[in-house]
Amino acid sequence: MIENVRVATVHDITELVRLEATARGSVVGQRGGDERLAELAELGADGFADELSDNRTRVLVSTIDDVIVGYATVSIAGSVARIGAIFVEAAARELGLGELLLADIIAWATVSDADFIEAVALPGDRETKNMYERFGVKARALIVSKPLKPTATLLE
Repeated sequence: MIENVRVATVHDITELVRLEATARGSVVGQRGGDERLAELAELGADGFADELSDNRTRVLVSTIDDVIVGYATVSIAGSVARIGAIFVEAAARELGLGELLLADIIAWATVSDADFIEAVALPGDRETKNMYERFGVKARALIVSKPLKPTATLLE
């Protein structure tokens, strides 16, 4: 079994869209998950195509024996590299693929002259928080909120 991380290509878009849908589905009902989903539009095929052509954005896939099992996105805005997503399918976790994705992101952000890296971990998602902390990415702020109306969303 060979685990690998590589830069995604346009040939990977179908798998990226599938993984994005799986990633989004995996946070539904988690503490903060529904609110986070409301903040982030799905990239879909067109969004991934745009990101793949943007030199300030990096899209990665993680593979096992050339089968795509995870992905990550990161974009640089000003001096900050912002991780949009890191996701590895449940069956492929515990193999260190998330760490390989994060290591590549940090290396790319460093050579791209970013000064900081930022990411989001949902409240209670200890696995993700621990992975970030192993790489020195630590919480510097917590955002708390409460809807005041039954129909309120964070996009209003």
